[in-house]
Amino acid sequence: MTTYEQNYEKFQSRFNNYIKELQARSYDKYPDKLKELSELRKIPVEVFEDAGVFFIEHGMELLHPSYLDAVEDFGVISPANNMPIYNGRWVFPIKDMKGNIINHVGYRPDMNERYVYGTAKYYSRLNDLYGMEYFPLAIQEGYAIVTEGITDALAFRGLGYKNSFAWCGVRESKYKNLILNRLPYGIIKVPDNDEAGQRTIKRWDFNRSFLIRTPNGFKDTAKALEYDEWREHYRQCFPLIINELKRTYSDGLVYKDYPVAL
Repeated sequence: MTTYEQNYEKFQSRFNNYIKELQARSYDKYPDKLKELSELRKIPVEVFEDAGVFFIEHGMELLHPSYLDAVEDFGVISPANNMPIYNGRWVFPIKDMKGNIINHVGYRPDMNERYVYGTAKYYSRLNDLYGMEYFPLAIQEGYAIVTEGITDALAFRGLGYKNSFAWCGVRESKYKNLILNRLPYGIIKVPDNDEAGQRTIKRWDFNRSFLIRTPNGFKDTAKALEYDEWREHYRQCFPLIINELKRTYSDGLVYKDYPVAL
């Protein structure tokens, strides 16, 4: 094992312990916060529990006394003002394919900047999808659902599709495209219904894909899925969409520029 690998393993072990201790403290101090988020976004609370979401009310809660020497490496201190980055935010851990926590993002729906990303050492937002702990399931199923935002991916998990992943922004990423193009039946891509979403579509370079447009009147699919009628619509339609995806790409060939809008 190289020195880099040894340092990485040590960091990951301590970083994961840090996040787990924050989670435990949060669940004890704010026992109703996941239920509040569930009711707010109409996503089952079990989805947030499975994702390891927790709440931080005051930034000082990030300054765990056992880890003060590492909080900068853990990405919870702003380089702009040297202060903790989360106040009154739900925190979503970002994991790799092995389930290791590699970063975190703070979510607050009432702010202009709804998502604030941590800057944990070794994490690359350009190259890491949200939800990769379920990529082995995507390989097994042969397809994935890809959204722009984390709450969109979790909304699809709330419908039972754990092989849902968030791009986390609109930047082009050859590595993300390469990883997703491993799936034989391709991608169901669900961009936001705004100008940024149109840019994102051009940067998703998938060999095999279907395009699902967000319903008119909603910025993103998670917002549409807050309504009973749209949740029922998606529950009925998605099995048909998945069957069509598998039927269309059952030969495993590459069909460039062949997304189908349903």
